[in-house]
Amino acid sequence: LAIVIVVAAMAQRITGIGFALITTPVAVLVVGADAAVPFAATIGAVVAIGALITSRRDLQLRRILPLLVAAIIAMVPTLLLARVIPTGWAAIAAGSLVVLSVVVAITARRGPMPVILGRAPVAGALTGVAAGLAGLAGPMAAAHGTIRGWGASLVPNIQVILLITLPFIIVGHGWPTSVEPISWIGGASAVLVGTIA
Repeated sequence: LAIVIVVAAMAQRITGIGFALITTPVAVLVVGADAAVPFAATIGAVVAIGALITSRRDLQLRRILPLLVAAIIAMVPTLLLARVIPTGWAAIAAGSLVVLSVVVAITARRGPMPVILGRAPVAGALTGVAAGLAGLAGPMAAAHGTIRGWGASLVPNIQVILLITLPFIIVGHGWPTSVEPISWIGGASAVLVGTIA
């Protein structure tokens, strides 16, 4: 898990996203399905803070506020749903949204999906759904930022979104009490190595 966390931290520091996407599947195997999402989100906050500090000059809050409002509104019912559906189904739904966001980001401004996801309320709602189901707030928000031409503000904007959705993820999924102290220490150490490397 530590090696995966180092790689994930490096990926997020460079691209603005990817920590939870890379870490959570392996965390499921190590800390269990119920604890993986809040564990990855919590230790991922260190990476988000580091990336935000180094790119803060490019932050554009006005660009993310409409997306954040929609994300938070969508997260509340999604978090309630995530408590009653099997973890596997939640992962499949969130994974489908991640795949959609990648396709949209690759095709950037061609076809109907970029037009739809270029709208902050739609992208924000889908960001909230993916965050609520599996702690994956970054990919859909990044696709929106790519479509809208955020450029250098993409990384800091995404970090703010990740940090603001974190408390909702923790409240909705619960604090990962089953995670052993050694996993927290190892995870935090790996995050610091990946963030600094």
